Amino acid sequence: MIAAHQQITDETGATFVMLPLEEYERLLEDAWHRRVLEESRGEETVKITIDELRHKTGLI
Repeated sequence: MIAAHQQITDETGATFVMLPLEEYERLLEDAWHRRVLEESRGEETVKITIDELRHKTGLI
């Protein structure tokens, strides 16, 4: 298991970084959230109460 980041350079000079899987997954999730936020910019905001949401989704 990798305890910290490791940087590897191959014979062609290309550099790679190895990091723990948990950190990689967190970075992917952060990137996904940024993309969703960017795509939703300019969209109309819909205000709904938690009770209305529960009723709409059938959770009541």
